[in-house]
Amino acid sequence: MDVLIIEDDLLFATRLEAIISETAHLFVGHCNSAAEVPHWLDNNSCDVALIDIHLGKGLNGIEISKNFKELNIPVIFITAFPSEEIYNESLHNDESYFLVKPFDKFTLSSVLDKIDRNRVSPTFILKDNNQLIKMEWTHLLYIEVDGNYCVYHFNNKRIAIKNSLIKIINEYKTNSPLI
Repeated sequence: MDVLIIEDDLLFATRLEAIISETAHLFVGHCNSAAEVPHWLDNNSCDVALIDIHLGKGLNGIEISKNFKELNIPVIFITAFPSEEIYNESLHNDESYFLVKPFDKFTLSSVLDKIDRNRVSPTFILKDNNQLIKMEWTHLLYIEVDGNYCVYHFNNKRIAIKNSLIKIINEYKTNSPLI
């Protein structure tokens, strides 16, 4: 997975680059300020952005994260000055995470791996009236269990399957974001 770093502290950005190089992910770029981000995004791409919340002059990390939200790119907010207000504000963005500096390779790697897993297998297949239907996990609202039947509820559709919950869990345990 390609990782962009947005961090005004060059020493910490270099440390993050080194940490990323020790994981299964790839460092693809660094922006020193929020002002550099639009130009970088016009000429490059990434799968996730590590964004420092306090970037000095100009926009802060939470404000610049809107550029990534528009592109459906997950963000990991990082800060050395955590507060409940900043934490709550940062999590209003879809697909966002929050880390407090300093953190180690394992902490960062676990968040990157989780984001990667959510990207890799967003679909599953259901059989409805002898027809195979490919559905996205993100469209599943909930599963209702009634005896040997499970009813999958989506935004505008319901699919009832004669299956036990245990069997369904075992079938989807490797690629389900629910488990």
